[in-house]
Amino acid sequence: MSMNERGEYITLLAAQHQNGHLDPKRLGFLLGYGWDMVSDIVKSKFVLDENGLIYNERLEAEAEKRSQYADKQRNNGMKGGRPKKDENPKETQTITQLITQSKPKNNPTENENENVNRVRIEDNKKVWFDVFWEKYNKKQDSKKCLDKWLKLSDSEINAALDKVDEYVHSTPDVQFRKNPLTWLNGKCWEDEIIIPTLNTKISNFEKAVKADLHSMIIYDNDNE
Repeated sequence: MSMNERGEYITLLAAQHQNGHLDPKRLGFLLGYGWDMVSDIVKSKFVLDENGLIYNERLEAEAEKRSQYADKQRNNGMKGGRPKKDENPKETQTITQLITQSKPKNNPTENENENVNRVRIEDNKKVWFDVFWEKYNKKQDSKKCLDKWLKLSDSEINAALDKVDEYVHSTPDVQFRKNPLTWLNGKCWEDEIIIPTLNTKISNFEKAVKADLHSMIIYDNDNE
């Protein structure tokens, strides 16, 4: 994909994640042009549903998995957390566990399958990173951010995706938004988000004006 095609693709993924299936006739506000002008490569990543709306099947499947995982975590919480471990785990080993333990460790096919599974997991995380990256909309340290994202657990990725919209809304001025790597390293999705009031915005504006005036005064004094 070219940079422009990648931009189209990520924008549409982020819109689907936030709004569900998309009306191809109403993409002007997202892309600045209609579905008919979207790259054929990007079009091939989406399919039509029975209502004529477009969606990415892979993102749909991953969103469903994420929803099921969140429901499972919520249900476990309502039941008082995870089930307690059996006091005699050796007596309750499943057949699958016993078979797994008895397999030879140096089986090339098994190692190959493990590598394939690892790649698939990373690919899924990269899809969600693209969604996060588009939503956060402060393009700094992308490679470091991706490396950090790939190290996050599923529950951390869920929490980050759930909170990023609220945080971005609280920092409409991108210059005051944290560097995305700082946000990820600090697990800032766990922080309380305070939406700035009108008074706060006025105060920030006054500070900016005073800073500009101060700079002008220093400049004038230096040139006298």
